[in-house]
Amino acid sequence: MVIENDRSDRIGSLVRRELAILITREMQDPRTQHAAVTAVELSRDKSTARVFVITSHDAPQKQQALVRVLNGAAGFLRKKLGERVHLKRIPRLVFVYDESVEHGSRLSALIDSLSSDAGSDKN
Repeated sequence: MVIENDRSDRIGSLVRRELAILITREMQDPRTQHAAVTAVELSRDKSTARVFVITSHDAPQKQQALVRVLNGAAGFLRKKLGERVHLKRIPRLVFVYDESVEHGSRLSALIDSLSSDAGSDKN
């Protein structure tokens, strides 16, 4: 149903925006310093939110550490989120690393290399 999807999108957007603020301002852990929330997907019943995050660190161990820290702080973040937003039920937070940004960068680099190869073949 379109109305239900629109509502889920609005709630997801609100949760994403507020979590981005909470992670950067409320968390005292230095591992979250370079974190960014890229997207939030709500379950159909809105009881669970998958929160996609990235970090400026390229090292996989830093990425895994970020996800571990955020999942460890999920209860704290959920409580703070409940204080900031007025929803009937605050969803359970599950943090996952967003690999789509890296995947997009790799595809873009591949396309660039293919187009430069095609340009050099014409000369």
